[in-house]
Amino acid sequence: MSIGEESPLLGHTTASAQLRDAHGVLVLAIQRGEEYIKPTGEIPFELGDIVWIVGGQSAVDKLRQH
Repeated sequence: MSIGEESPLLGHTTASAQLRDAHGVLVLAIQRGEEYIKPTGEIPFELGDIVWIVGGQSAVDKLRQH
């Protein structure tokens, strides 16, 4: 899943976005260019980030619509 200009996740951290609790997905990594960042809950999502997630198909699909 990539973070675009209209993404509600832009500027939020994995903790503030409550991806696990509210959406039922786990963030495995944030890819920023060639760098892979371990999600600590304190790193804000930036425009163009690719977020590697795992979860149920319906949860992943719902999150991609945002």
